[in-house]
Amino acid sequence: MKKLACVAVFLLVAGAVFGWQGWQQRGLWERIETAGKDVPGVLREGSVQHGRKGKKTFLFTVAYTPEGGAARQQDFEVSREFAERVTKDDTIVAPDCTVRYDPTDPMVAIVVGGSPDGRPKFTLGLCLAGAGFVLGIVALRRKQPEAAPLAAG
Repeated sequence: MKKLACVAVFLLVAGAVFGWQGWQQRGLWERIETAGKDVPGVLREGSVQHGRKGKKTFLFTVAYTPEGGAARQQDFEVSREFAERVTKDDTIVAPDCTVRYDPTDPMVAIVVGGSPDGRPKFTLGLCLAGAGFVLGIVALRRKQPEAAPLAAG
């Protein structure tokens, strides 16, 4: 029972973390999709960060100018497909891109067609938390094996 309870707690915590991250990403994407402004951007430089278990994160520094604002450069995480499309042999071959930003906060922005969509994390979080909740109920309802009576003697 202890193992099942530990798995349930782990799933509940992981679900809550993923759900919260997904909820934040959902709000950001909805705000950018409904009120965002598109402006041209230029890829300045890129890098690949290697994480655990071979996971790669592709980062690009993009220069863009919000309407009526000052020119700025910002680092963006992009998908593998986008990185492969704009680079060849570690050189940027297609530097032009489109940046969509929130007019109320130009730092909140995405690379159109490149920034990974974090909204599925919300659904994943709900599923993990739900599985943890169900396993927790099962663990609590599971009967403990009765101890054998001690022999007198």
